[in-house]
Amino acid sequence: EPPKTGIMATLPVPTAQALWQRYHQRADLPTENALVEQYLPLVASILGRLAMTLPEHVSHDDLYSAGLVGLLQALRNYDPTCGSSFETYARVRVRGAMLDELRHMDWVPRSIHEKARKIQDVMARLEQKLGRTPTEAQMAQAMGVSEPQYAELLDAVRPATFVCLDSANGSPDG
Repeated sequence: EPPKTGIMATLPVPTAQALWQRYHQRADLPTENALVEQYLPLVASILGRLAMTLPEHVSHDDLYSAGLVGLLQALRNYDPTCGSSFETYARVRVRGAMLDELRHMDWVPRSIHEKARKIQDVMARLEQKLGRTPTEAQMAQAMGVSEPQYAELLDAVRPATFVCLDSANGSPDG
């Protein structure tokens, strides 16, 4: 078959190995861009796995952007003599960049998250024991606090909870 010319001509797509060789010889922008394009599916794959565990309000676009930054940093900092493959190294860096972005998005202090987890744990334990959703009085008693203190605790953790604790307690209006 004769070689294609004009608009139908296609340049051969260099392999990842060829791109890496060229990148280590001269770290030019076109080669760096070609490597980024080669590993974009890695970013999408990591985002897909992470997104399964996230609430709906988290922006996938922001996480994808953070993952791209992580990929670029991985490209620029990768040392092939270290023994691990680039994919392994990049996977850690991309996921780390996405997790850093999630932490940056989360304005709720860690102590509030811990309190919310404790409430959810006590609630789950009581639901299993009682066979129904516990009342606020039962929750307060199980947590060793007064009902007004439990109500204050609920108000404090409300911004941090992805599962609305009020609806779990039977109060639909929050």
